Amino acid sequence: MLTGRQLYLLRIKDTDISDSQLSEMLGISINDILIYEYGIKEIPAEIYEKWKSILFD
Repeated sequence: MLTGRQLYLLRIKDTDISDSQLSEMLGISINDILIYEYGIKEIPAEIYEKWKSILFD
């Protein structure tokens, strides 16, 4: 499982998806995205799978 920080780095390096776009795609707030990317909270499994599919598809 990738960490939130690794997902963040993949997103900014490989895609042009902004925080607000990712928020809409995942159905969570921008604040939640930041909490997960900075490792404050673990990413729930269902959100992680959606997030991964957005970055790798």
